[in-house]
Amino acid sequence: MNAATPLPDAGSVDEAIAEQLAAWPFPPGESPFRAKGGTFLAHQRYVAEHVPGGLDAQAAELRPETRAFFEEDAFLVSSSYDLVPLVEAGLVCGRLTGTSFPEFVHVRSAAQAEADVSGVYRFLAKLVTPAGAAIRMARGFALYFDFIDATVRHRDSARVEVELAAMPEALVYPWFQAVFPGYGRGLARHVRASRVEAQLERLGSAGRAHGVDLVKTLLVINYE
Repeated sequence: MNAATPLPDAGSVDEAIAEQLAAWPFPPGESPFRAKGGTFLAHQRYVAEHVPGGLDAQAAELRPETRAFFEEDAFLVSSSYDLVPLVEAGLVCGRLTGTSFPEFVHVRSAAQAEADVSGVYRFLAKLVTPAGAAIRMARGFALYFDFIDATVRHRDSARVEVELAAMPEALVYPWFQAVFPGYGRGLARHVRASRVEAQLERLGSAGRAHGVDLVKTLLVINYE
């Protein structure tokens, strides 16, 4: 088993993520930590349908340079884009929906899981064991984000542990910490499991790259 410890808590997560964004060394669109365009398209659809004021309200609250990133990019599903503007959009949309940053990201990630297993994939998901679904979830994130390397460390009838190496610490807490539990909740509706719970635990430092601190984490997925 692992010797992981929980990631740090914060008195005000929204304030913490705002400070992280202000200190981030790359302008919007230029970070080397990137996500597939499908993630951005799903976010934009969700905002248009579920956030008061939709995309116009989101744009009005974003910093000008981040607003320009969303307005200038015609996102392609298989192309990769700077992830950090999506983090800022989560902060803005939390305010617009009257929730916190983690609450909005959690709900949005559950909706992402719903979208990912729609149509024919919904049928296939029903045939997957909980352990298989958990491993596919972890490896799927490695496909979504080009800086994630996922390695399965443990698997049994109730738990999967996946090491995620060299993730930017400023993005792990609190954005990814909210993404994984939300996605697991959405996934549970479409696999042969009554419960899928995911959490991210810190394993230790992974050095620095591109001028930012990296951290090694453990994605722990419990199911039944």
